[in-house]
Amino acid sequence: MSFAATNERVWKEKATEKEDAARMMSRIAMGLSALCFVLAFTAMSAHWNYSRICSFVDQRQQAQAASYGEEEFTVILKTQYCS
Repeated sequence: MSFAATNERVWKEKATEKEDAARMMSRIAMGLSALCFVLAFTAMSAHWNYSRICSFVDQRQQAQAASYGEEEFTVILKTQYCS
């Protein structure tokens, strides 16, 4: 095997290694972006649920105050979910 053939083989192996590394970095980047999307979606969903529960508690408190005059139930809910 001549020096040129050996040099060409080594060059091809290095090129393949660089392509593999680029593919791996691309996969890592896609995985991280997917993870960020999932985390953002989870945070948004949690915030929406938190807001929905607190608005429900406020409506419930107004209804109870109008009908019963008691606030124990809503105070318990508010301290659990909205503090």
